[in-house]
Amino acid sequence: MKNKKMTFDFNFWNIILAIFTSSIANILSNYITKKSLYGWLLFFVILIPWLYNIYKKYERSIKFIISGLTAYYYSFDLEENPKVWQEVRKSFYYQGISFNSIIEFFKRWIDEKNISDYKILLLDPNPNVNDPNLIALVKQEMYKKGFGLDVDYTTLNQIEKDEIYRAVDATKINIESTIKTLQNTKPYQYGHLQIRLYNEFTPWWLYILDEKVTYIGILEKGKFGYDSPVLVITKKAGYTGVFDAFMNNWYRIWQSAKSV
Repeated sequence: MKNKKMTFDFNFWNIILAIFTSSIANILSNYITKKSLYGWLLFFVILIPWLYNIYKKYERSIKFIISGLTAYYYSFDLEENPKVWQEVRKSFYYQGISFNSIIEFFKRWIDEKNISDYKILLLDPNPNVNDPNLIALVKQEMYKKGFGLDVDYTTLNQIEKDEIYRAVDATKINIESTIKTLQNTKPYQYGHLQIRLYNEFTPWWLYILDEKVTYIGILEKGKFGYDSPVLVITKKAGYTGVFDAFMNNWYRIWQSAKSV
């Protein structure tokens, strides 16, 4: 399936156009009425409802701009990832499960890109936990198979348990393969790439580019991660926004994760 991307940037220019036309109307009204009190009153009686209608028409666009949401991908093909990474100038942070589906793309990219800060968060393939309900990888595979987060692993029948653990074992192999591949890269060997493991269910995979833009792949129950729709959110200067919530959560997990 080809990527379908919806952006919200064009709405900004529509809003600017509306403001511009409002200013022109103001000037014309001032000229026509020659600053008479009656003319101003008549002008505002007409202008205020008109501006209100403009606001209601573009209310969602204004909220999108303020929130930092700049684009939405209905689908996100594997080949789209290297295109996104080209935006990076200083740092690249990742959180996900195994990173295995795009590791070859990533390896080629970092061999060509001169960046000094890569941080990769992967699910811990072997956490020091006995209860399967507390092993994030088990929960992740159950979710991928279509089980809700409220489902207790111990309530599954043996066939379902066996199927889950086969999937867990396969993902463990993928995670360990990703780690070995990353450890053989120049950025890792030069100390520019760090890998940490965390044991926490994740409802998304995400990239954080230069601590300014985040791509968030929403993981859907019963589907693979590469089938995810993707949100693109930018950091807004001057105030806390949606980007900061994801950035802070990523840092929280990074601080508690164990180094490889």
